[in-house]
Amino acid sequence: MDTILIADDDTVLLQLLENVFAKHRNKFEVILMENGAECIDVLKTRPVDLLITDLQMPEIDGLEVLAYVHRHHPGMPCIIMTSYAETYEEFENLVHDNAPYVKGLSTKNAIRFYTKPFDTEHLVESVIKLLSYDVPGGALKGISVASFIQMIGIENKSCALEIRSPDEKAGLLYFKNGVLGQAIYGDLQGEEAAVRIIGAYNAAIRFVKLPDDVKRRIKTDAITLIMKAERYQEKLSATM
Repeated sequence: MDTILIADDDTVLLQLLENVFAKHRNKFEVILMENGAECIDVLKTRPVDLLITDLQMPEIDGLEVLAYVHRHHPGMPCIIMTSYAETYEEFENLVHDNAPYVKGLSTKNAIRFYTKPFDTEHLVESVIKLLSYDVPGGALKGISVASFIQMIGIENKSCALEIRSPDEKAGLLYFKNGVLGQAIYGDLQGEEAAVRIIGAYNAAIRFVKLPDDVKRRIKTDAITLIMKAERYQEKLSATM
């Protein structure tokens, strides 16, 4: 059973979300918190599969929560709810403006964005798809490669993924029991290929057939690879 942590100081919305998620209690355990401080306390003490958070909250706001997740749980997917930004671009600008003041703040974990008011049923449908890998048409967009890798690790899944971003060639990632063992990106293989693939932006993720003869060439754990991919992208951005 997956654990979902929801943080919002709007008690009416929390009650509504609790009622909607209750229809799927066989799939999820839902934890409700009214401020960011309580939210971080939960993240420190127990495993969480998905975070849904408001941005404006008392004590510690949602930006601080996102920064904490990015620093300590870099693979955890996050869904943002807010009335302070109407588009994902405005949310990204908000994060960019606050990044100098909030240590570790990043948009990398944010995989969905909902402007209040929104359709709560649609939110629950998104969560079900994300946590069950129910991918319409075989391809999933709007989730970072890093977040998806983390979910595969949690599920101990054996699979192969094709990762294709709009301006890059396709890459392949191979997993056995949740462990990333091989990556292929053009002429690159192994860890170097994995770093390039994990750092892909706006990528479409598709399950492909897992070959029987894939040999493990990657010994580095997924979290370290995600951090290396972030550093690679930062260096790449600095040269542009």
